[in-house]
This record gives sequence, structure tokens and C-alpha cells, in this order.
Amino acid sequence: MTTGAAAVDYPLPRERNLILGSLLVLAAAAWALLAWQSAGRDDMSLTMGMGAPLFIALWIVMMVAIMFPTAAPMILMFARIYNGKRDRGQSVVPAWVFTCAYLLVWSATGIGAYAVAAGGDALARESAWIMDNAPRFGGVLLVLAGMVGGELPATLAHRWLPGLFPASTQ
Repeated sequence: MTTGAAAVDYPLPRERNLILGSLLVLAAAAWALLAWQSAGRDDMSLTMGMGAPLFIALWIVMMVAIMFPTAAPMILMFARIYNGKRDRGQSVVPAWVFTCAYLLVWSATGIGAYAVAAGGDALARESAWIMDNAPRFGGVLLVLAGMVGGELPATLAHRWLPGLFPASTQ
């Protein structure tokens, strides 16, 4: 039974390897670009002296570098489900559309991150006290981020987009 289950798990090993290889190549290229970009930076402000378009572009590159290796199992699982549904004649969305939507969501968070960073830069220019206490603010934000973790985004997604998360996957 295990031999048959293994064949059912990944009906197209070539497709799985292509997806995984593409994700890893994109992640490696993104890390190389980030290393090259950071070598010449002296500006330590929150926006690093970049305008919104460059900040968002580098945000996307950073997300590819960091998130694709950890998202690979999810994307492979989506591709496997896609293949099963396609074989049964059900309507499906290809894995590349799923991956692009994943990047689009992370890009949208980059827009919010830039807005917060630009606001923080403006506040820091106005107040020496903020600059003196910036490490404390960063520490508090880090602790809060650790406390919230992935629970808040998942809770909000289930509440705001219930149609995307059906009660049963059958």
C-alpha cells in the first residue's frame, strides 16, 4: 500500500522537481542581489534612503530569498492538489498563479512596511528622543512580533476570506 501511496503523492515528479528547482534558483538569485545591494549602503534610516519603488522591489526580492525556501512545501502541496483536481475534471488554479498571488500578498505588505518606515524616518528627524530610544522601540516590536507570530494573519484571513478556507477539503 505504501508503494501505491507514494505514486499517488507526486504523480509528476518532473513537475515537482521543476517547481522546487525554480523556487531555489529564485531564492539564491534573490540572496545574491540582496548581498550585492547591501554592500554599498551607508544610510541606516528605516527606508535606507530609498524611494518607494526601489524599496518595494527590494522587499519583493527579500521575500523571495527568505520565503520561497520555506514556502516550497506549501507550493508543492498545492501543485499536487492541483494535479489531483485537474485529473478529476474539477476547476483549479495552477501552481504558478498560487505562487504569484503569494508574492502579491507579500508585495502589499511591503507597501505598508514602506509607509511605516517613511513615517518613522519623519518622526526620527523631528525628535532626538526617538533616535535615542530607537533600539528600545525595536526590541518592543520584536517581542510583540514574537508574541503574535503567525496567529494574527491566519485569524484575519479566516475571518475576512472565509470562502477561501472551506470547512472540508473533500
